Amino acid sequence: MKRDVLVEPARVGEPGLDGLLRAAIAELVARYGSEAAEGPLTPAATYLVASVDGYPAGCIARVPVEDGLVEMKRVFVDDGFRGRGIASLLVQRFEEDARAAGVARIRLETGTLQPEAIALYEKLGYHRIENFGVYADSPLSVAFGKEL
Repeated sequence: MKRDVLVEPARVGEPGLDGLLRAAIAELVARYGSEAAEGPLTPAATYLVASVDGYPAGCIARVPVEDGLVEMKRVFVDDGFRGRGIASLLVQRFEEDARAAGVARIRLETGTLQPEAIALYEKLGYHRIENFGVYADSPLSVAFGKEL
């Protein structure tokens, strides 16, 4: 039976998004240690949540950096929904919304202990770029970018 995936905007404070963000941070802490438990995103972040049959399955955030550039953050799919293409769907919608907002470039950071994330970004046409920001000197970080 095919299940429909609905991708909609969400706000911090909504139970579905908040639960996904807590799970994402817990997974990062499990992989990288307590240093990975970074605080909440900037209030300027825009979130999307993918739901399957009404259950929050995954999320993604868009953070403005400068004119024409955004950062993709918090790409996460709950364990029970992995392997169904939900992350690809979230990134596709992220890119569509970014284009509609006049964004020309996307950048993101992921970690070396997340090979599934690296594979996803490479599959979706992202290319390696120089590490940036707080991740600039991190041996555990990998940065990617894409022109829209």
